[in-house]
Amino acid sequence: MSQQVGTRTICVLAADFPRTASTVLTNVTGMSFPAVANGKYLVRMSLPFSLAGVAPGFKFQVTVPAAGTSFMQRTFVVADDATITLESVIVASASIGNTLANAGNHTIEVFMYIENGATAGTVQLQWAQNVSDAAATTILKGAIMDIVQVS
Repeated sequence: MSQQVGTRTICVLAADFPRTASTVLTNVTGMSFPAVANGKYLVRMSLPFSLAGVAPGFKFQVTVPAAGTSFMQRTFVVADDATITLESVIVASASIGNTLANAGNHTIEVFMYIENGATAGTVQLQWAQNVSDAAATTILKGAIMDIVQVS
């Protein structure tokens, strides 16, 4: 798939994506896009998720092609009672994980700037539990990844 400046792509999660008893980050099907060599992207993700119990928490990462030029990610986790429970800024592709004080539905809001290097490749959302537990940690159907190529 070739992309052009100004191209907007929206990925929508077609089905719930549960993880149980595993802290291994796994690619989320349908939540990725091809990054062209030297492309620059603004990406926003809204990831509603549920915790069947408080023990497992959540962990996610956005992987990018090797030797990228710049990466900045700002993340907010909004608990079901509308409080922001985690706010972080990272400048390299790395996992973010946390446990929350209550089970139920929550939302992760992510804003990213990705400046790819000379190597084209895939930008991919990965998901896991923060602590291995039999209670499911699930990204809910309808989660979005909204991508705009800006250069």
